[in-house]
Amino acid sequence: VFLMKKLTPDFNAVTLTRKEVFQIELPAMASAGYLWSVSVKEGEGRLLTEKTRTPETKAVGGSITQVFTFVADKPGTIVIDAVYQRPWEGKAE
Repeated sequence: VFLMKKLTPDFNAVTLTRKEVFQIELPAMASAGYLWSVSVKEGEGRLLTEKTRTPETKAVGGSITQVFTFVADKPGTIVIDAVYQRPWEGKAE
């Protein structure tokens, strides 16, 4: 059985082995134009997939969850850069 590690606000660091996969789930207000942009800032890892999960209620103006799946290319620490902004407003300072 494969268990994927997940990062949450309460658990924000994980030790990885080579080829180990982990996820980061971040809430976003896409209806207001705000989305997360993530990238590997330091370490040997890469983004595999980015998916969006919508709530079952389908409420207008509701939030979504962006799910980012990464893989470690080598054992060690990976630093993820996550920016929450409206994409058309440019890079946050």
